[in-house]
Amino acid sequence: MVPIDKHPKIVEKKNHIENFEIDTVIELNHVGALITVVDRKSKFKLIKKVISKYAKEVTKALIDIWTNKHTNTLVQQYLPKKVILHKYRRKKW
Repeated sequence: MVPIDKHPKIVEKKNHIENFEIDTVIELNHVGALITVVDRKSKFKLIKKVISKYAKEVTKALIDIWTNKHTNTLVQQYLPKKVILHKYRRKKW
């Protein structure tokens, strides 16, 4: 990850999808937090609650977010948006 003040100038133009901004929103008692990930161009947002603001928990949450985002991206390649799922038959694997 790169601090905001070290971002290349091209990132500020917001011309590319998948230039993400990652931040934390710390709970009042400084124990729990929210991890927020925002795509700078599309404004697509991912948010995950964590029980601790410490690096180990935040890193795990980020990995979970990316895994889920990647999975959803793959699904979207095969199913159109606003799909009615009951129209599809269940395949036996």
